[in-house]
Amino acid sequence: MSQTDATKLSPQHLVTLYEIMGVMNSSLEFNEALQNIIGAVMTATKAQRGYLLEYHEEANEVSVLVSGGESGSDNEGYSTTITSEVVRSRQTLLTNNAQFDERYQPGQSIILRGLRAILCAPLMVKDRLIGLIYVDTSMRKGNFTPEDRDLMAAVAGQAAIALENARLYSLAVEQGRLMRELQMAREIQQNLLPHSMPTLEGFQVAAHWQAAREVAGDFYDVFALDSERFAVVIADVSDKGAPAAMFMAVARTMIRTLAYTGLSPDQTIAQTNDLILEDAESGMFVTVYYSVFARGGSSVHVNAGHNPLVIYRANERHAFLMPRGG
Repeated sequence: MSQTDATKLSPQHLVTLYEIMGVMNSSLEFNEALQNIIGAVMTATKAQRGYLLEYHEEANEVSVLVSGGESGSDNEGYSTTITSEVVRSRQTLLTNNAQFDERYQPGQSIILRGLRAILCAPLMVKDRLIGLIYVDTSMRKGNFTPEDRDLMAAVAGQAAIALENARLYSLAVEQGRLMRELQMAREIQQNLLPHSMPTLEGFQVAAHWQAAREVAGDFYDVFALDSERFAVVIADVSDKGAPAAMFMAVARTMIRTLAYTGLSPDQTIAQTNDLILEDAESGMFVTVYYSVFARGGSSVHVNAGHNPLVIYRANERHAFLMPRGG
């Protein structure tokens, strides 16, 4: 609350403001904070209906966050004429003669509902409008006083802060939840990678995997086909993050399942490709290098759009790329 707002309030209204602030700030849970704010304002002004409105700067329009009193679930009952004027002026507006006030042309909601007194204040965070507090009444004796207007302006300043704090708290809670879910997804993805390598005379296998984010689309797999052969998969999904990780899990499962049926390496990859294509409506794809190594040193390789395999012969101190044809 600014110094100017404070000096306008009587001692009684200062006490009321203090009580309202206590109610408004009693919860950081967003929906509960909304209810607290509109309830406190309606109690202080003795209004029939109340709305807490969110302002959307890009569209230059407002929408209902919560309503109270006789408004019930009526989210279109507030005066758009009044709210538009407050959005434009960024000033608290009070009228006790809503249908004949010369400052604006009364809209349908004012006329049809017989609205008499309306009080609306902007919710400002620094110089940014985030919403409005709106209350009204159609009772003949239900006028709002200048003191109500000053109290509303002061409450609006505190309500804006309380609302912004609740919003930031909700974002932090949601971000924490997403981080926990991503951590769980990372652990699941790591568990999908092989924890031990097959042993076959004449071969040694080593691997390292490092995700660019919490989860990734890059993956590898090494698994025994039988006592004489083992398979190696090196693959990369076209995206990163959670969608790529899900796509990776599906591709890995398909390759393993088909390989265990006894299909040849090229048949395994071809059928995996066919199955993926049936459901790949997202436009994502995966490139795969699939190899089968057999006892005695022979191997078969299938390249499905992946980078060429690098072969390094230690005794020759020379490396070369395996042709894409495998």
